[in-house]
Amino acid sequence: MKQSLNRIGLTLLLAATLQTPSIAVAHEQQHDHMKAMPAMVMENNSVVAEGVINQIVAAENKLKISHEPIKAWNMGAMRMSFHLAPGVDISGLKEGQRIKFVLENPKIGTYLITKIMAQ
Repeated sequence: MKQSLNRIGLTLLLAATLQTPSIAVAHEQQHDHMKAMPAMVMENNSVVAEGVINQIVAAENKLKISHEPIKAWNMGAMRMSFHLAPGVDISGLKEGQRIKFVLENPKIGTYLITKIMAQ
């Protein structure tokens, strides 16, 4: 039974792949467009972002920031909580302070600040 379900799944996947070549073309065109974008995306899919600190949550190792749009990730401006990578020093930061920061997205739904550059 399990092998039958696996075969059905593989068959459906193969059929969908063969019938939708336009998806692959659109995906490649998107990557070509991203290559032409300014060098905002760094190694490890990191970006440099800017925003204002709304809240410092030291006990949870987080900052709540209202950030500007992050064009490299197609992300609009919004207020978000960001986890801090080990070793990121927040001792000199204040709520209301404008900062630049390096941001990574190591897994879906998690955003990690790896470096802070005060402005």
